[in-house]
Amino acid sequence: MPITNLGQALQGRAAGVDVSQSGSKPGTSPKILIRGRRSFNAGNDPLYVVDGIPIQGGYEDFNPNDVQSMEVLKDATATAIYGARGANGVVLISTKRGSKSGKTVVTLDSYVGYSKALDKIQLFSGPEFAEYVREAYRATGIYTDANGNIVPTGQSDPEADKKIAVLGGDPAVAKGIAENRSTDYQSLLLRKGLIQNHTIGVQGGNDRTQFYFAGGFFKDIGVVKGLDFTRSSLRINIDHNINKWLKAGISSYLMSSVRNGEGLNSYSFTISQNPLGSPYDENGELIFSPTNDALLTNPLFEIMPGNQVDEIKRYRIFNSIYAQATITEGLTYRINFGPDINAGRRGRYVGSMTNARKGGEAQAYTDTYFGFNWTLENVVNYKKHLQTSTILMRHWFILFKEIKLNYIITRCREFRRKHSNFIIWAMLIPFWQLAAIIHNGLLIHI
Repeated sequence: MPITNLGQALQGRAAGVDVSQSGSKPGTSPKILIRGRRSFNAGNDPLYVVDGIPIQGGYEDFNPNDVQSMEVLKDATATAIYGARGANGVVLISTKRGSKSGKTVVTLDSYVGYSKALDKIQLFSGPEFAEYVREAYRATGIYTDANGNIVPTGQSDPEADKKIAVLGGDPAVAKGIAENRSTDYQSLLLRKGLIQNHTIGVQGGNDRTQFYFAGGFFKDIGVVKGLDFTRSSLRINIDHNINKWLKAGISSYLMSSVRNGEGLNSYSFTISQNPLGSPYDENGELIFSPTNDALLTNPLFEIMPGNQVDEIKRYRIFNSIYAQATITEGLTYRINFGPDINAGRRGRYVGSMTNARKGGEAQAYTDTYFGFNWTLENVVNYKKHLQTSTILMRHWFILFKEIKLNYIITRCREFRRKHSNFIIWAMLIPFWQLAAIIHNGLLIHI
């Protein structure tokens, strides 16, 4: 089965590496632990190193089809090279490079498939729910007929049902009992998902210059309506031998992704619904409250287009630039520079006709951020072959700098329209202007 992220590539492949799925929503990546948990309060995620450059955050931004190999460092090996940052283990990721064959090879990796819910939670049908409630009231002596006699188990009485608020005491539920209704809200929210991944790569080169270019597109439409994830990526890897003693190269990766529904949990509302209520009226229009229970609203309003928006857009530019000089036989010096640019925005809108607002005023907010990190490495290698053995000496000098800028937060409420696709001006701020605004410490709050 094709993999959709790097975590799946490690699952069951390395000893001491625990890979567990942290969620089922599109865009969720597995959790990776090396040698188990090491701390109760601090983070337990390993350090990820891509083409020699440690990265901030996880691996979920990278296209697995661009990866040539993965290696896991544990225990003293990780800390000896990367210090305290490697205490939780290190995952070394090497991407594909060009070849010296003199031929250009074009590859296409593509697949399309569908996904569906393995099963649904087994809930009461309408008649089963009604009998369950009746039995609870029989136990307390309340479920009695017009003459005050307790109605026997397995039998129902309209007069006794009227004494129960969630049954005959609710006209909509009483109608559902009469019609023998069983509303399956789970089926109304579930759908057949679609997953697709396409990567086209161009690989080639000669003795002096090698190159690898690749473009990728990944899309996962979830089985719950309103949930999806899309990622587009571009990779450029170039290595060039300038002369006999000097070599240089660059690995550049550009990514953009859109995730919808990370904070939405509309499926959970289907579990607590009264199956005797109807989500639609006689005209086929949605009913906001299928029953008289004020806490239970129609879960179909949670997935109504424009009623709830939870969109996360992320952009990333990750580079690994190096130059390597051969000083003398067996002695080399290499310098690596890795700038990493992250930017993104999360937009959240909660309409009036949702379970969270229950007819109250609509609310919305956006979080916009920009981050820049860079790493500079100086590596000296000495390798000497003897008759019976090989001596290898390596020295690292790593300079790591992280610049984290604050968020711009914009909040709005009191929308005039109940259903609205909102546009907040903060979304339109270019990221280069955004960086200057954050740098000056300006916080916008409406």
